[in-house]
Amino acid sequence: MTRGTNDARIVLRWVLLALVSVVTVELLTMVHRACGPNSVGLAFAVVWLPMMWLGTASCVVVLRLPACHYALRVFERDGHLYERLGVRLVKRLLRRGPLAAFHPDLHLPEDRSPEHLAFLDGRMREAEASHAILFVLASGLAALAHAVTGRPSRW
Repeated sequence: MTRGTNDARIVLRWVLLALVSVVTVELLTMVHRACGPNSVGLAFAVVWLPMMWLGTASCVVVLRLPACHYALRVFERDGHLYERLGVRLVKRLLRRGPLAAFHPDLHLPEDRSPEHLAFLDGRMREAEASHAILFVLASGLAALAHAVTGRPSRW
């Protein structure tokens, strides 16, 4: 592959990301107008449209949080807190349930070589960064809705 072809692919990815961004904002605006500010339809759109946008963005940009975010805290080391919060149940639902289709490569590889485990670790860090970004986006949209209407939205 020549450098020019590679550069063209990078530009194409960024153009597609910009296009998807505009479409996402437009769809959110359309749903807001069609369904109203306190509708279930808007609540669904505020979650799913940014999630789909972020899935597209992650194909263009590697999403990562700072390395210090992934360091284990003292309360995390023994795992008791996560056991009480139901991590085993959630893992079972995500591995075998219908939600497994959303993350086909987030499973322990059969070949547990350092390379395969490093790949899994990278994918899990990307997923965690995506969730953190989505939380900030959804919180920002809720704050914007509150600022515009003067009251908290019901969604």
